[in-house]
Amino acid sequence: MNIAVDMQPFYSWHSTRGIGRYWSNLVKAMLAQDNDNKYFLINFYGEIPSCRKIGKQLSSKIGKKIFPVDCYGEARSFLTQVPTLSSSAFFKKKINSIVSEFAIQIFFLGAAVDQYSVYEPNFFDSRNCKFVTVAYDLIPLLFKSEYLNGSYAKIYLQQCRLYGASDLIFSISNTTKKDVVGLLGVEENKVKTIYAGIDNKFTKKSYTFDYIKSLKNKYGIKDEYIFSNLADDKRKNIDGIVKAFCSLPDNLSKKYQLVVTCSMRSEEIKKYTDYASGLGL
Repeated sequence: MNIAVDMQPFYSWHSTRGIGRYWSNLVKAMLAQDNDNKYFLINFYGEIPSCRKIGKQLSSKIGKKIFPVDCYGEARSFLTQVPTLSSSAFFKKKINSIVSEFAIQIFFLGAAVDQYSVYEPNFFDSRNCKFVTVAYDLIPLLFKSEYLNGSYAKIYLQQCRLYGASDLIFSISNTTKKDVVGLLGVEENKVKTIYAGIDNKFTKKSYTFDYIKSLKNKYGIKDEYIFSNLADDKRKNIDGIVKAFCSLPDNLSKKYQLVVTCSMRSEEIKKYTDYASGLGL
């Protein structure tokens, strides 16, 4: 069987966040374990070749079971030189030519709903090719006032139609599955839950006392602390965890330190620091 894998989450801002990590590990696991099928890696998104995105550990399969289909140069050239022709027409034609040329039987899309997605529900001419995608959440539909504003609302709702056009949807949780079925009207038997696994880098390790001390000193961490791994999104509620920590009894708030880690811009750091200071922390 010939399977096309869209590489978009490997290139976008998702690559350093949950969706990108989930998709990256899922794809790499499939490529490593499956020796029966052929995989064609579709890249419209960046100059770095798609085969480099999957890592050296799979290099022995490239050209045998794994085939890069890097179209970034062509896509960029087209969009620069022919702005009058709809970009969706270009991508539809290109995607169908890939399906035809490589006899693709399954087209696997990692992020159907994304601001950089080039896909639309009516793209696939051949019904011999099954369209499969992954649903991570429907946060904008659940919190419309926060996320569905301006032109993005139209784009998001149009992209959600990709779920309805899918032959199969993999959901990362049963909650997301219920949302896809309930909010989008997708048939329940088309949605299968596949949970996230554990990254291989999460293993038990031993560190010297001096190393741990130097690491704590680097970040100003005390002996005992409460650790939270969040993201700088409103729904992740960093404000809430700071407020909750400040509401602890003195014997706890003075004993422990709150440590929050995520990628954050300097103005956001100041915002949360000022918020904490305003609460007396």
